[in-house]
Amino acid sequence: MRTLAQPNTRAQIIARVHAVRPDNVAQFGVMTAPEMIKHCVICLEAGLGLRSIAPAETFLMRTLFKSIALYVPMRWPPGFKTRPEMDMRRDAERPGEFVSDVAKLVQRLEEFGTRPSNGTWPRHPMFGAMSAGDWQRWAYLHTDHHLRQFSA
Repeated sequence: MRTLAQPNTRAQIIARVHAVRPDNVAQFGVMTAPEMIKHCVICLEAGLGLRSIAPAETFLMRTLFKSIALYVPMRWPPGFKTRPEMDMRRDAERPGEFVSDVAKLVQRLEEFGTRPSNGTWPRHPMFGAMSAGDWQRWAYLHTDHHLRQFSA
């Protein structure tokens, strides 16, 4: 299973990030390409413990849904709601200059992918406690999902 901890997988994701242009049109969802880049930055920063996100975990999200989302070999479908702090149409920090936001996303992908597995990881706002492997898998799947959103 692919994760951001794998150097080749991380390099492929970063190459895809660099392929996104600010005027790319979304294949699904409502975000613009600059909003998607910023959304991914915010989400990775939450996973790195650099941002606080209000929890919305439930028993089903922590157990069944987390297992399906992370380990069933299928692409994530569009349409899942995110937390308000990560929702580019609600309370999230707005995108800045596109090139700077892309550079920040690449930096956060590298930080995330090279983070020691024995370190402390925060709770996921919907999935609750996650291992380093869970977080690395989530980060890959989440970023891949949004890059597919913009055909990257």
